[in-house]
Amino acid sequence: MTFSNRINQLLSEPLDPSHVETREQAGTTLSYIKGDHAIREMNRIFGYGGWSRRPLRNEITETHTYQNYKKVDMFEACAVAVVDLTVETEGGMIMRSGTGFGNGMCKAGGMHKDAYEGALKEAETDAFKRACVTLGDQFG
Repeated sequence: MTFSNRINQLLSEPLDPSHVETREQAGTTLSYIKGDHAIREMNRIFGYGGWSRRPLRNEITETHTYQNYKKVDMFEACAVAVVDLTVETEGGMIMRSGTGFGNGMCKAGGMHKDAYEGALKEAETDAFKRACVTLGDQFG
């Protein structure tokens, strides 16, 4: 199963640097694209009905409390996700999978739903983008 020449051309085009974000982590500068950009590119290249994603796993794997640099008690939740990405081709379907990690934080002591939600959303978005990257240069 292969993509059409048009889709292959779109996937092979270099990623526009204006869509690349950076952040510091553990003394290293990481480059990435945002999840909403990946969704827009999937729609642009494959069409609104030409692809789908399905979360296979999205769970909290760890929680803990700590004090931040301002001496505020914080709660952190960590999550892992696995996402299947399915793309229609001229001859059938192509599937890709991605695994992602996320964390979310909030002040300790109250409801921790914001930390859980942040961790789960970040993990699923990370997994989705990792699956997209296997399709071509448009995704990083």
